[in-house]
Amino acid sequence: MNAFDAHGDAADAETSKASGAKLFATADESSEVLATFQKQERYVPLAEILGSDGTKWYLIKIDTGTIGWMKESDKEAARKLDSYFRPVPVELSSPPPRDLPSSTSGSSLGNRIAVPVESNGSSVIVRVTFNGSLTANLALDTGATTTVVSRRIARSLRLASLGSRMMVGIGGSVVAPVARIESVKVGDAEVSNLQVSIHDFSPDSRVEGLLGLNFLNQFEVSLDSRKRQLFLTPR
Repeated sequence: MNAFDAHGDAADAETSKASGAKLFATADESSEVLATFQKQERYVPLAEILGSDGTKWYLIKIDTGTIGWMKESDKEAARKLDSYFRPVPVELSSPPPRDLPSSTSGSSLGNRIAVPVESNGSSVIVRVTFNGSLTANLALDTGATTTVVSRRIARSLRLASLGSRMMVGIGGSVVAPVARIESVKVGDAEVSNLQVSIHDFSPDSRVEGLLGLNFLNQFEVSLDSRKRQLFLTPR
């Protein structure tokens, strides 16, 4: 991944004296503010999302290690980020293949993988296949460092516990078993030997886990919520 340095010409340097951009916990201005991103700091772009109102949000990691979402309205930083992700938005503007909407597993456009998603309130739901045999709905969660699966999935796959770890979320902390899954596949995007936490976090039985950053960081990620398409490009 490329790190960006916000130092620029004299005009940029003058602009950097202004208050920094806010990093939000989710791509929503009503969510928790995690940090204030000063424009002279270095940062790593991770993903972008096109919101329902057409506004872009960028997921970035700053020098302190904080990962958060920045709204496109911060023009100086967004200009640099948009240039990083430009190959994806340019392709998004062209009509999708005719058979894409009817696909349930996703399709590949060059090395970019298009996967249909669904919305469940504020959550984005994606179909995930484990070990080529079991498919379940997971919520896309860029705030989760590790992918989470339900106990039902763990039982069905006969996962062996490798220990436990502390999971911290909005509802507090919980100790959850940890295991590895040989294959985790979203459309044609596959990650092998992925570590997962096992926890029944969702009151909705139709959503059986979280697709976290240890999967998503293997790809450049773009989400078009209006077209209900997730795009994954292998890094």
